[in-house]
Amino acid sequence: MHTGKAKWPMLGEYFRRISLCRTRQEFLHAACVEIQSIIPFDETAGVFDRPARRNLEGIGKNEAVTRAYNNYYRTTQPVFSTNILDWRKLDGLEFAVDFMLPNGMYKALWHSIPGCQIFISINRSRSSPNFHESDIDTLGLIDEYVNVLYSNFENRRDILDSPLAVQALRDRFRTLSDREAEVCLLMARRLTTAEIATCLFISGRTVEKHAESIFQKLLVHSREQLRWRLGILPPAGFQ
Repeated sequence: MHTGKAKWPMLGEYFRRISLCRTRQEFLHAACVEIQSIIPFDETAGVFDRPARRNLEGIGKNEAVTRAYNNYYRTTQPVFSTNILDWRKLDGLEFAVDFMLPNGMYKALWHSIPGCQIFISINRSRSSPNFHESDIDTLGLIDEYVNVLYSNFENRRDILDSPLAVQALRDRFRTLSDREAEVCLLMARRLTTAEIATCLFISGRTVEKHAESIFQKLLVHSREQLRWRLGILPPAGFQ
């Protein structure tokens, strides 16, 4: 990722809206629909499952065509060297020749996270502008958040509720130290710097240094962005 290029000002409202959904299908649909305000597209957006690349939800002009992907491409695993694809990079590949190009999808953007369950694909036509680095960064943050919500949809589990929360955070963000993971979770619980210092028996300045390091490693700029980055579910959506 390119630090700082993500479209953070728009992400909070996106996270809030999709978190209010009550069913898994409603959630998947909202994840596609709402992304239009952040990363516009003129063809399609879709949510695919990671193992089989089966289309779980799609919207846009080619929604029906995108769903037809399941009939032929669900076992196809094209491998690409970049997140941004256009017809020049796809030319000659079965995926492009038989599916994308005939249906007007000349530019594609997706962001695969190792171990994730689903990923979002966004497609534009030949005449539309190409995607930018900020689109890649933004989709990466969206994918992580959407995957956390998707994985925990039935039980509405919040990362803060887990007795192994620190270890889970270290497993997910391997650049964090144990102490940084502790500070990170306490910040996510909305404790002040002084309260965190008291809990961990360290100075307030040390807490601030850890916070600076956490923000840099997780590519966020505020505590509220940190909560979104961790996939903490807004309470209003799960009453």
